[in-house]
Amino acid sequence: MVHPATRPFMTKLGRTRLFSETPYSALPSTTRLSTAQRYAALIYVLLLLMPLGSLPAHGTEQCVLRLAGDSTMQDVDPQKNPDFGWGQLLPELAQPQTRVVNYAKGGRSSKTFLAEQRWQNLLDDTAAGDWVLIQFGHNDASYNKPERYTAPVDYEANLRRFVRDVRARQANPVLITPVARRHFDSEGKLRDMHGIYPSLVHRVSREMQVPLIDLFASSSKLLLQLGQLESIKLYVHIGPGEHPCCPEGRMDNTHFTRSGARAMAALVVDDIQRNGPLALAACLRTDTSTGARLDNKAAKSSSTNHTMATGKDTE
Repeated sequence: MVHPATRPFMTKLGRTRLFSETPYSALPSTTRLSTAQRYAALIYVLLLLMPLGSLPAHGTEQCVLRLAGDSTMQDVDPQKNPDFGWGQLLPELAQPQTRVVNYAKGGRSSKTFLAEQRWQNLLDDTAAGDWVLIQFGHNDASYNKPERYTAPVDYEANLRRFVRDVRARQANPVLITPVARRHFDSEGKLRDMHGIYPSLVHRVSREMQVPLIDLFASSSKLLLQLGQLESIKLYVHIGPGEHPCCPEGRMDNTHFTRSGARAMAALVVDDIQRNGPLALAACLRTDTSTGARLDNKAAKSSSTNHTMATGKDTE
């Protein structure tokens, strides 16, 4: 006897039935399916019947990148100031499914970022699987500004705390060394303005097994390639009256023009694509080389001595 629910699907083609009325147990053993085959067939049918909306859409998962840092990373209103943080340009180098949330703020060290609850605000928003990119050091090293200065031992402790806090939320920390300042000596060599701080980032990365982006090294290399003259276009050097913020002009060797910020963002992305976790690299574009390479012939000027105005670097 055939179950009534199957009758609509029973069709005769001459004398041939598409569905046999012979009980399964009465079939010859050579035509029976094994238990494993029966389960496999059942799973296959269930997958076919499953609504398409219940399946994960491969490649459409959203990446979330959260940025913690100082003015060299922050978002800036171009109507108020002429500089840009590299984090502000990072979305241009990200894949469409990637969301970049920038918590960086000018003048902040790791100490003040914690004290002002900015770090806690970031943590409150952080979900499992997010990536948190952390870059401090510029203001931590400002020993002449005690409100933001962070002793090396405290700076290292703060970095370790950042890593632990992010991991506690099942998210992914990434440490970044502070980006280079544009300060050349009389021989055209780049002066190290950060001292021990970049090496402390390396140590925390190594000991806690955290991905590292060595922006200090890559940005220093770029500045040396461009030299004293050509590297000016990366930084905010404006004359009197060129921008409402600075009626007397501004000679700034710390903060970036838009092209400079994009160049630094490209260095970050290039480092991730070469050395970073594959899951993070997948959140970012691969065609970023134009951002970091402004003009190869500019390297000729790196061996020429010039007297450059260093100006006042503001954070």
